[in-house]
Amino acid sequence: MSDRFVTTESNQTQNWDTESSNHAVAQAIKTLRDELADAIVRRIYGLEPELLTRFGEPGREKCLQDIKYNLLYLAEAINTATPSLFADYMAWLKTVLMEFEGLAEGLSRHLNLTCTVLLEQLPTTCFIFSAKPV
Repeated sequence: MSDRFVTTESNQTQNWDTESSNHAVAQAIKTLRDELADAIVRRIYGLEPELLTRFGEPGREKCLQDIKYNLLYLAEAINTATPSLFADYMAWLKTVLMEFEGLAEGLSRHLNLTCTVLLEQLPTTCFIFSAKPV
């Protein structure tokens, strides 16, 4: 599927293959998954240091593993243009986290941190697809 978009840098109209851009974003997430997950976990534990006290280093390692899974689901949802794949996974994850007092409530905050890290660390070219259609 090809759409026309205006790039924000030059205001030039160009054709953009949405499927290819989804694949590029997904591939970037998969390629940088370890670095992205580490950055996300550092942010989480920086804002919520009580997590380290509560769960120790094993809890931090589990969080890191979980964030890596989250990124894989996100990448696959983007790659296949199936947002419900990630939404359903997040709904399931929330039910799992409800078993641990206070963790389910932090899920939306952690997703916001994930978005922030992705915007900061993914190559800028990954975000051209978000330009307004002409």
